[in-house]
Amino acid sequence: IMVTNPLWCQPLAGFQDSILRWLYGADPDGPMNLAIFMDARAVAGDASLLKQARGYALQSMAGSDAFFARFAAAIDQFSEPGGWWTRLATLRGREEPVFDLKKLGTFPIVHGVRSLALEHRLEEVGTAARLQVLVSRKHLPCDLARDLIDALHFLMGIKLKNNLRQKQLGQTLDNLSHLSNLGTLDRDQLKDALAIIKRFRLHLQLRYQLAT
Repeated sequence: IMVTNPLWCQPLAGFQDSILRWLYGADPDGPMNLAIFMDARAVAGDASLLKQARGYALQSMAGSDAFFARFAAAIDQFSEPGGWWTRLATLRGREEPVFDLKKLGTFPIVHGVRSLALEHRLEEVGTAARLQVLVSRKHLPCDLARDLIDALHFLMGIKLKNNLRQKQLGQTLDNLSHLSNLGTLDRDQLKDALAIIKRFRLHLQLRYQLAT
């Protein structure tokens, strides 16, 4: 994507123009494009260019509560109605219950932490590293950050096992986990992970005054 899509192959001035559109334009993909950009790492060439572009983004969004609220609101993009887990765990027959490990699991954690990292101008890129700094600067409760890391690692582990199984069976790799493939302990941990994600969503909804 990065080397074939013109959006991601621009000179510094071009990225600066794109950043302003992502921040304040009407394109609904703007916040997610900015999220992709802010998670970029320099692996070759002049790393100072990325640093300058990221610095421009941070300077441009400084103090913009409206943007941070719009950016963080994506955590609810794939949310499910109340009582979803109960219905999911009790479905039978042809409607085998499935869980989207990315949309309902890792995404709200990663993007929620990314939102806080942007607001507080963190240089760290990884979710776990961002959580550690947020705790050290007292922007997030220590117990919530610990639980989020545990939930994220559990969900990543489930996805890895699921994809290895799919590869072995010659199936297309995806983010869907069939509950019939999970043992009792994994189901219990998945339920706990969902509770942690729900608590984190509530924290962000209160922080950014998002509609619930």
